Amino acid sequence: MRKLFLSFIVFALLITNFSIPVNASEANVYDEKEVEELANVLEILFDKSIVYGIDGGPVGYSRGILEKELSKFPEYIYLIDELEKEGVLIDDNRLNQSSIQIRSLRRENPKWVNYSERCIRKGLSNAFGPAAITGVWEAIKDGNFKKGAKKLLKLGVKGSIPGIMATAMWEVNKCNSKANKKYKRWL
Repeated sequence: MRKLFLSFIVFALLITNFSIPVNASEANVYDEKEVEELANVLEILFDKSIVYGIDGGPVGYSRGILEKELSKFPEYIYLIDELEKEGVLIDDNRLNQSSIQIRSLRRENPKWVNYSERCIRKGLSNAFGPAAITGVWEAIKDGNFKKGAKKLLKLGVKGSIPGIMATAMWEVNKCNSKANKKYKRWL
């Protein structure tokens, strides 16, 4: 039931247009401050604020962490409202429940990880094009948020971050589920 609900939320995010119109010539015009800001926001969204379920898969975002961290970047504070509308924010008082955790401390099976990551890359490639978002995903996955920010700014998708997050979360959950059927996740 939870997966069905999360799938519905992610689907709603995918069909909602959050984009800020950017013409092609504006897409390549950005400065180092914009890169740094977006890199910090990506780190908040894809590292610091993700809440994981007991199975190790992402289930949402910590409201407290987002509110604290994004308050430093007023241009991006709207992300909290968008994520709240879609029901993917988790209040801090729920973080102590045994079914959710900030980080998974167990060791993952490398075969499971490889299968899941190949699936995620393929899904993102199908959704956004082979070179575009997959390059951003690889940079973010590797913790190179500055490189990911530069790629996003070059693509002109700065205003589409909620949609990108939703697609990434959808692909991660879908691929983790497929990997769970094929391999044991934890060693």
